[in-house]
Amino acid sequence: MDSESLSKFFRARKTMNQMLKDRSYIVFPDDIETESRESFDSKYRDQISSLTITGKKEGEMIGADGSVIVFFSSDPKIDNEKFQKYFKNCNDANVENMILVVSGSITS
Repeated sequence: MDSESLSKFFRARKTMNQMLKDRSYIVFPDDIETESRESFDSKYRDQISSLTITGKKEGEMIGADGSVIVFFSSDPKIDNEKFQKYFKNCNDANVENMILVVSGSITS
């Protein structure tokens, strides 16, 4: 993955973690404050397509209504078949809330 794409995913992940924290989801402090671009690149360079965040509201268990899974997709287009795979992953994890961050567009 090129440097520009990694930079976009780094900023999106950082923003998403901050948004989840602002909404009382439990987020590791390292994911918001101290993770540098360099550590992100070394950790996720080859696995952007499988990058996810799983969060839960304070005081609730994963799988409860307060849980969320955030998927980051590097695919240029997300069609219904790919979307259904993300949806199935949420169902399998017994999580009702999903956020899908895409780098391109969603098609039917």
